[in-house]
Amino acid sequence: MSTTLSIAYAQGRTVKVKAAPMTTLQAVVSEACAKIPNSAHPESYQLIHNKKALDLSLPIRFANLPQGATLTLKRVSSAAPTASPISRPQQKGGNGSSRQQLIKVALQVVGGSRIINDFDSSATLWDIVYSAEDGAQGTLNLTAR
Repeated sequence: MSTTLSIAYAQGRTVKVKAAPMTTLQAVVSEACAKIPNSAHPESYQLIHNKKALDLSLPIRFANLPQGATLTLKRVSSAAPTASPISRPQQKGGNGSSRQQLIKVALQVVGGSRIINDFDSSATLWDIVYSAEDGAQGTLNLTAR
């Protein structure tokens, strides 16, 4: 089952994007940019619904959008660099090269809030939980320390 989203862009023009419920909004932005002539990189755009910016890491199913929603594609002035709480390891050279990639992890806590950070793919669950605690400035205790 798929849904069709209307993406409005420059001067009232729209483009229709079909997507599955578990498709992320970032993939929707990428597909919309592919259909729009002379569009920049998808990373330089944000989706807006009811005057609120949407979290592009969410799937359509969890974005709380109505069926057939009309979203606005807005160009952001500059992409803010995301700082990783864990330092990025250097690439290993040679035949046994292994490349570390940055991944986005969303942690939803009991109060209903979400903590979203970028981590290296080699980060452990302990590193992620500890970083979430550290970023909450003492208001969150997940490791029972």
